[in-house]
Amino acid sequence: MIRIKTPASDIEKEVAESLPQWKSKAIKRTSENIAAGLGIVRRGGDIWSEVKPFFSAVQLNKCAYCESFLGERGVRWNVEHYRPKSRVDVWRPVSFKFTDQPSPISGGYYLLAYDIGNYLGSCESCNNPKRSYFPVFASRQMNTADPSILASERPLLINPIDTLDGDPEELIEFYGPIPWPRSQGGQSRLRALATIGVVNLGREDLVV
Repeated sequence: MIRIKTPASDIEKEVAESLPQWKSKAIKRTSENIAAGLGIVRRGGDIWSEVKPFFSAVQLNKCAYCESFLGERGVRWNVEHYRPKSRVDVWRPVSFKFTDQPSPISGGYYLLAYDIGNYLGSCESCNNPKRSYFPVFASRQMNTADPSILASERPLLINPIDTLDGDPEELIEFYGPIPWPRSQGGQSRLRALATIGVVNLGREDLVV
């Protein structure tokens, strides 16, 4: 798991140049989600897949989490929402002591469903165990798209495409193929353990 050198803001600029209608469609769908409250408006033929090539390029055709090769050269993958778009489940790990903040009765980060800054290219083997988990230290901020307010949640899951987040290589090291926290304690250790656990970086297909 490495830092992705192209920030999401640069990807957004590239999308605006290559797909000039994408932003207007994203704004329209976001407005529909706002009108629906915490519920995401379900619709066919959505626009997430339209930006897949941009994430494939900046991620060097690798999964943002496990670095498995994507697409024709490797595994199946999708544009994944870093903060879950339609629901958030409380993450209750058994491997280490941590109390996640409670989730709303229903709904997710609906304002970020069409926010490129909330996207990552993720293989299905990482995305499936991640499900709708998004563990945080502090109170959830579900009704905003402001990055500074969202950062106040203090997410446990590392975001390798966010230049304001910690460098994954400074948080997680590998003993051969086995991922492990670099820090012996504190928030850095918990973030490493949470990221390893949520996307299952220690799974068999990665360590054999």
